[in-house]
This record gives sequence, structure tokens and C-alpha cells, in this order.
Amino acid sequence: MKLIKLDRRHNLYRKGYRYAFRVNRWRSDSQKIERAVKELEGYHWDCTFWGKPTKYERPYYIGMRNEQTATMAMLKL
Repeated sequence: MKLIKLDRRHNLYRKGYRYAFRVNRWRSDSQKIERAVKELEGYHWDCTFWGKPTKYERPYYIGMRNEQTATMAMLKL
């Protein structure tokens, strides 16, 4: 899991999200993080995004609008 800052090329950036957690593949950790982010920022149906698949994995992005949400989500884990 990695915290990244989105730029204008990313799909979630165009929807208003500025930061995202990038997870290499779906795991139970991903579900916990997604639940924490949605609890902190409110439910938005468009806050997640599946990236282009590589040879062995498909990245999963969980978007958030505020950087403070990332800190709080990490503390909840």
C-alpha cells in the first residue's frame, strides 16, 4: 500500500480527488482502508478505481480529497 498524490492525468483527479492509496491487488487490508476512508469523508460511489493490469497484478486506487484523511485512515488500522 502506498500513498500517492494524483495529477491531472489520473481518472480520480478529474473527479475531485487529490490523494489516493495505491494497492497492488485486492486484499482484506484494502477493504479496511476503503471502509475507513468512506467513514471519514462520507460515502462516494466514485472514490475507487481499478488501474490497468500488468503481468501479475492490477492496481486498485482508493481516492480521497484531503491529506488528513490519509493520516486518520492509517491510524485506524
